[in-house]
Amino acid sequence: MLGGLVHSRKALPVETLQALEPVMHAPTAESVGLAHALGGWADIAERIWRARLAWPKASRRLAMELRKRTLLRGDAIDTARADLLLLEIDQVERRDQVRNNSFAGELARVFAAVGDARWLGLARLYDGRNRLNAGESLAAHRVLQSWRERDGLDADPRDQALALATEGRCLINVGRGEEGFHACYDALDRLRVLPPSPELALVVMTLGVLHLRFANFATADALFDEAWEAARAMEAHDLFGLIAANRGTCALLCGEPERTFALVDGVLSEDAPESDHAFVGLMRAYALTRLGRLPEAREMLDAAQKLVASHPTGQLAAIGRCARLALLRAEGRLDEALTELAEAEIRQPAFTTHLYELEICEEATQLHAQRGDWAQALHYERRRHERFLEVQSRAVQAEYFALQARHALFRAQMERDQERVRFEDSERTRIELEALNLQLERRMAQIEALQAELREQVIRDPLTGLHNGRFLAEILPHEVARAARERSPLSCVQLSLDDASLLREGWGEEAAERSLGEFARILEERFAQSAREDARGPGSGLCCRDGEDSFCILLPGEEAPAARERAEQALQALRALHIRLNDGRALSGLSFSAGVAQLPLASDSADLLRAAAESARARASQAGGNRVLLAA
Repeated sequence: MLGGLVHSRKALPVETLQALEPVMHAPTAESVGLAHALGGWADIAERIWRARLAWPKASRRLAMELRKRTLLRGDAIDTARADLLLLEIDQVERRDQVRNNSFAGELARVFAAVGDARWLGLARLYDGRNRLNAGESLAAHRVLQSWRERDGLDADPRDQALALATEGRCLINVGRGEEGFHACYDALDRLRVLPPSPELALVVMTLGVLHLRFANFATADALFDEAWEAARAMEAHDLFGLIAANRGTCALLCGEPERTFALVDGVLSEDAPESDHAFVGLMRAYALTRLGRLPEAREMLDAAQKLVASHPTGQLAAIGRCARLALLRAEGRLDEALTELAEAEIRQPAFTTHLYELEICEEATQLHAQRGDWAQALHYERRRHERFLEVQSRAVQAEYFALQARHALFRAQMERDQERVRFEDSERTRIELEALNLQLERRMAQIEALQAELREQVIRDPLTGLHNGRFLAEILPHEVARAARERSPLSCVQLSLDDASLLREGWGEEAAERSLGEFARILEERFAQSAREDARGPGSGLCCRDGEDSFCILLPGEEAPAARERAEQALQALRALHIRLNDGRALSGLSFSAGVAQLPLASDSADLLRAAAESARARASQAGGNRVLLAA
């Protein structure tokens, strides 16, 4: 059941567990001699401690047998070690730990009374990690920092690294991201120079979860793959479910439900922790929903929800709400989905706020669109876009912190090497540092390019490709001020598609969208030949979609009569347009109403210019549309 591998001629923890089986199954009289041959009961407890992260089920069984045998011998210290092991394994299996705080304190006092510094340190390490699991990040940080400065000085390097990574999580939770990532990567560097261990798989997965929380999906995905390979190399089956569920979450957030299902399907054993079954079940249900396999998704979600019921708060409950909302919407149960959305809005877990709200906003947008509530759909889409920008900013920040941490650790390592060899290989060190700096510069360039791309997405209308109302509101005051300063003409054209609502109701959404797209194309051809290059010379303009069926065009350097002539040409082109729809129908005879206004000489009132053009457009529309009027 517990097969293992050998690395660098040193047994892995799973093999140390196998060596304990004869001791635990021998008669009581014989077990004492066998235990002595292995180094005594303290050494047996140490071996179980080393294996508890990757093999909690087997470790629990052996720890309980250890406690039974030490009780029979009346050895309080050995029994206290077994009790601490059982508490720690509860923690590994993510069981409720709050009730165990006082008991752990009693065990620490037992170890302190007999001068057992090793197990006193492990009891304090347990206390720090337990406080973090209970949401007490500041208290956990203080405990772990004290542990590293006192008990951890002589501790096993693997325990030192695990404590450092846990402290890093605490720092990130309290907003000290740069220090937190530095601590986690420091822990990872320490473990990578040691033989493969469960601590390595756990720390790599922890870093992946942190990057996932910061929406840095590419880095998280690579770290989860590394954790998976580390667990597989040790055949640590009890870790498979948790790692696979996190891998699946990352794939799902990247829009890859097929990969999500492949990653989590069939990875759990029957005796895996209940929370792992719940987590994997929710991921499978979510992926099946995205794949359109709704009956399977419903069966899987109902089964997972029974397990989630024992975890009413936190990540599992949040994922469950998202999965329920997505499935109800996909099943067409819109009223129930609306109720679920209200519940999800109220119960937002603090540690996944941005990603959770992104998912909720995405589902809410589609839900309200299905219900025909376009105002609410637009509200949630705007919220989703704002959160998306925040998530991207957090992802850049996390990657920057990670790069800084790796860079700082790399430099520290190089400085230690230089101290040892007294300036040997200095030229190679210089080249490597330059390469690392170049990598940082390239990454910063990528970040700047990403920010520019995001900025472009914010100011572009996705349907027509034109600039949107937000861009118009930003650029109009600048153009008006420049025209007033240079005493040059500036014309504004306000346009709206005639009978747009009737078109949408009579011909359908496809016809309305195709009409708006062709309308935008004609406007660009007639007004904005150089707009995408952001030119400002005469003859080029800025075309913006500033409403559902309305557009605004700014023409720097152009008089109103010339602008009106262009608008008349655009109107003729639109009237001559024939659109062939997917169902075979032909749409023609489109028209628009337009108003043209010119900024008064030396004026700097953007509102006056827009109002004049809009007034002329309204007069054109009231006169029956299909015309272009100059403002008074």
